[in-house]
Amino acid sequence: VFLRAAAIAQQETGAFINIHTGRSPNSPFEVVEYLERAGADVSRVVMSHIDRTLFTHEDRVRLARTGCMVEYDMFSLEGWMPENIRMMFSEDDPTRRADLPNDAARVDHLIALIEDGYLSQLLVSHDHNSKTRLCRYGGPGYAHLLNNVVPIMLRKGMTREMIDTIMVQNPKRLLTFV
Repeated sequence: VFLRAAAIAQQETGAFINIHTGRSPNSPFEVVEYLERAGADVSRVVMSHIDRTLFTHEDRVRLARTGCMVEYDMFSLEGWMPENIRMMFSEDDPTRRADLPNDAARVDHLIALIEDGYLSQLLVSHDHNSKTRLCRYGGPGYAHLLNNVVPIMLRKGMTREMIDTIMVQNPKRLLTFV
């Protein structure tokens, strides 16, 4: 019901749709397929939490091929996932490691997707959802991407133009109603 309503709202307003996927690696694909059947413009659909949902490059490319936006939105959250969730998705297939990557690994994932031609579909963010994520309470703060992640991107070979595309141009395109 909610996804159908989101597709209708998008058709009427031109707004983008942001999806915080379930933890199953199948979830993003099921949502994109449903939204497409409901008439949504998939190029204006953002799949969030990819860094904790899709564990292989092949799955990330498969998702990007749908035309949706691929968002790494857990920057600054690293390495740990509860064992019951990890086992839920990796027990049957050991290649599906369900550990959270660190920021450097997230940048590696972005670079791999850029090399495969998906620069215009990438977004980054940090899922700061509590006061403990703020600097005042010992967290990384809102400037984490600019202060800590951009230097990693540059060190790993991303150009300023790539970074600008991911952090300015892609969000600007989504936030502009069509």
